[in-house]
Amino acid sequence: FLGSLIDITDNFPILSRYIVIGDTVPEAILEKVGGFLIGFSLILIGFLHWLPIIVKNATQSRQTESDLDVARKHNELILASAGEGIYGLDLQGGITFVNPAAAAMIGWNVEDLAGLHQHSVDHHSRPDGSAYPVEECPIYAAINDGAVHEVDDEVFWRKDGTSFPVSYTSRPIRDEQGVIQGAVVTFRDITARRQAEERQEKSTQESGLMAEISRVVGSSLEIEEVYERFDELVRMTLPFDWITINTVDMENRTIVLAHIHGSDIPSRTTGASFPLETTFTERVLESPQGVIYQPDSLEQESGGIPGLQPFFEQGFKSFLGVPLVSKGEAIAVLNLVSAKADSYSGQDLELAMAVGQQIAPAIANALQFTERRRLDQETRLLADLGRIIGSSLDIDDVYQTMGELIRELIPFDRLSLNLINHENQTTSPTWLMGTPISGREALNQIPFEGSLSGEVVRTKSPIILHVAQASDIETRFPLLMPTFKAGLSSFLTVPLFDRGDIIGIMQVRSKEQGVYVRRHLELAERISQQIAGAITNAQLYADRRRLAEENSVVAEIGRVISSSLEIKDVYDLLGEEVKGLIPFERMSLSLVDQEGGIESPTWVTGVDVPGRRPGDVNPIAGTLAGEVIRIKDPLLVEAETESDLSRFPGLLPNFHAGMRSFMAAPLVYHGNTMGVLQVRSRQTGVYSQAHLEILGRIANAQLYAQQRRDQEEIRDLAKFPSEDPSPVLRIARDGKILYANEEGERFLHLQGISTGEMAPIKCLRMVEEALNSGSSAEEEFEIGNRDFALVFAPIADAGYVNVYGRDITERKAMDRMKDEFLSIVSHELRTPVTSIKGFLELITEGSTDSFNEEQLQFLDAMRRNTNRLESLINDLLDLSRLEGGMVALDRSAFYFGDVVTEVLGDMKSDVETRGLTVSLSDNKSEILVQGDRPRVVQILANLLSNAVKYSPTDSSIEVAVNPMNGTSEFLQVDVRDHGPVIPSEDRDKLFQKFYRIDNSSTRTTAGTGLGLAITKALVELHGGEIWVESEAGEGSVFSFTLPIHSVPV
Repeated sequence: FLGSLIDITDNFPILSRYIVIGDTVPEAILEKVGGFLIGFSLILIGFLHWLPIIVKNATQSRQTESDLDVARKHNELILASAGEGIYGLDLQGGITFVNPAAAAMIGWNVEDLAGLHQHSVDHHSRPDGSAYPVEECPIYAAINDGAVHEVDDEVFWRKDGTSFPVSYTSRPIRDEQGVIQGAVVTFRDITARRQAEERQEKSTQESGLMAEISRVVGSSLEIEEVYERFDELVRMTLPFDWITINTVDMENRTIVLAHIHGSDIPSRTTGASFPLETTFTERVLESPQGVIYQPDSLEQESGGIPGLQPFFEQGFKSFLGVPLVSKGEAIAVLNLVSAKADSYSGQDLELAMAVGQQIAPAIANALQFTERRRLDQETRLLADLGRIIGSSLDIDDVYQTMGELIRELIPFDRLSLNLINHENQTTSPTWLMGTPISGREALNQIPFEGSLSGEVVRTKSPIILHVAQASDIETRFPLLMPTFKAGLSSFLTVPLFDRGDIIGIMQVRSKEQGVYVRRHLELAERISQQIAGAITNAQLYADRRRLAEENSVVAEIGRVISSSLEIKDVYDLLGEEVKGLIPFERMSLSLVDQEGGIESPTWVTGVDVPGRRPGDVNPIAGTLAGEVIRIKDPLLVEAETESDLSRFPGLLPNFHAGMRSFMAAPLVYHGNTMGVLQVRSRQTGVYSQAHLEILGRIANAQLYAQQRRDQEEIRDLAKFPSEDPSPVLRIARDGKILYANEEGERFLHLQGISTGEMAPIKCLRMVEEALNSGSSAEEEFEIGNRDFALVFAPIADAGYVNVYGRDITERKAMDRMKDEFLSIVSHELRTPVTSIKGFLELITEGSTDSFNEEQLQFLDAMRRNTNRLESLINDLLDLSRLEGGMVALDRSAFYFGDVVTEVLGDMKSDVETRGLTVSLSDNKSEILVQGDRPRVVQILANLLSNAVKYSPTDSSIEVAVNPMNGTSEFLQVDVRDHGPVIPSEDRDKLFQKFYRIDNSSTRTTAGTGLGLAITKALVELHGGEIWVESEAGEGSVFSFTLPIHSVPV
């Protein structure tokens, strides 16, 4: 067909001519035309055959293109609507495709991302902000190694510089030949998932925290152990830089920082007490749901909660507090403090409330336990205080020991006891302990006016005063300023009453702000009730002793002056005697010429003062001596600066030599002043009115010493005793009664004796003992239905004894009543204690599976305390029977070695528990003794028990048994320990009932003070003796004797 068509086309001009002219067409041409027509026909037939198929295929092709277009648009819609971000990356990491979700998540426009390097756009840094090298990026690792990389813990960065957590997958893109052409990255924002995970984790953690806190709270009775673990647990879920638990005393409106952990805050220490007002704790207590307090600035805070000022100054900005409630009552507050602004949320507050509910019961139990322990301790210490006060008439011993005990009851930095002079309207510290204060030394006179003591005297009521700044006291109590400047800011002052009269003031001071509350005031009042009478008695006793000493010294001065010694020797001895009564750094005796207006030292001892040496002559005018001559009375002057001596410029040479206190007394004879006796000291406050009176007496003794001791001298020395409400006597060495005051005469008349007669035989023995020993002796006398205690004070050189007595009939009666009371109480207590012990044994002998650990501890404590109470009752009954003479010994002969073996066997457990060893030296086990065997066992057991209690761990105890001094009549038993030394002054008192040595060992060791008293009574009942010897570093040896059985068995 095509060939024919070509031929026809080539011959078309010829063919056309034949057709036009009508000529016959040549056959060759006709063949070509025929071939064309045949071919065309065939083509036409074929076309008609294939036309439907072609039309159908064309239609299908157009449908396919339409479907592909729909699919393309659908895919584009899927990519645009996908929640995940999708990147297409080329081999260099350039972005070839990004879906809208990806662009939105990173904060870009889609069109702006084309061609940018994906790593630089959103993956350039790690979660911590550090650079992320592209060669370490898992996204590009897919291009390099052809592997799929999935990551779940990284972040992408937004255009604004913020980041968000993502999980992503990077897959390589390959062509038909498998060649990598780039990578496709899909990623999703997992912020919500992370938050949900964190919430779940926090919820789990909080549940675990609550369970762990509950476990910790129930695991220990020691609140400090609970607090320590509590801090660790709270920190796991709640942020803080400082945590505290403040217990609340609503009655006294105070808080106590019971527990603190965290940064140091000035004045905020464990145990510190503060007024509740203006504190964050007060704000929390006002809001049962707790408080979050996060002011923007210190300026905003200035009008908010003043108590938080120290915290803001230390940089803290956020505060969270919740009340801790037990049985419907707020008992404490839990406070959390953070240095970060806006650190706490409402969710944190809810969690803190839950935590508070868990810890509150433990704190309530701890407070109850602490309160019980505090009350027990206070009761014990007050009992010890009463016992110690009654154990000695030495006022210094009473004060010192009392101060140590009071410190355990009431915290203080300074404690003083001030005596009151109502006539002069002043108080003066008679004893003090703690922080020194200038001008407030012992014996300094302090006026009532402007002083806290004066206010207490005026109102007859105790006062608690807390001073925050000087202006608080400048007007009302200006005399408190030196104390405040010494750093003391809390004041507790209580009056001391004796028979309705205020005799003194007890002052307790502390450097800690707001430390004293009503409980301390009540304790102070109880203490003052115990010590007031004792102080009065001790003062009277001290006055008597002082008078005796003064009389002795004055008499000695008289003896010295009337002796035949050289005058210089006389004066030197005079100085030595005076120094025993009056402290001084310089003492002088000057003669005066009143007409000439001059004075000249004739004798000086001590500090040298130019111009004031023996032989120097000085005008009387402007001197202390001149004023003393004028008024004819002793005078005391003190000076801190030269201006204080403007009235007495003649004292300036002494002042320049370091003297600060000056006393002078005139030597008056027949109304004329012959001279002046003067003493000086480098310290202020060293001299008192008593010293001034003594100096006056000594000055008078200078003039009258040459007169022999006669009745007038006795009367002079007895002026004070004549006013004494107790018996005062003077007895010569030969037994003659030289003097008796009014009460002394009554004392003598009870015995049918008068002054001038011989003293009773018992008094003669005491007189001889006192004069021979040169020291005072004391003895009790029973005369008719009266009891007296007499102190025999020797004046050896004068050959007589001053006797000072006191009627102790009432005290003896009280002692008997006390003994009867103890006996009755002991019998009455024995039955219920026995019942309690029996019930406890029934409980503990049965199954204890139903008891928890805490209940078992309580049962054990009840058992131990019941045994201790039973032991005390038995001791009281023993003592009562011994004192009442109702103990009869069941005597028999037995080997003492068997007693030692029995006692050591009984005490084996206690000895081994303390790591001690007991050895027997020189043990004569075959020696037979005569006595009541159970009582002898009790004697040895008491002594060995004490040795075990007071011996240091891993030390030894030795028991020695030998015939006494080689005799065959008595056996001597020695029990030696290596415990603390027993002071010599306590050894005789050690065997008195209820007496215990006051030191750290006895305060930490249980005991009643009855064991040795019972032991002594039992030994003496056997006809033996008991004594103790003790040396520092060597321990103590308790020895006793028992009669040896003389007839072999």
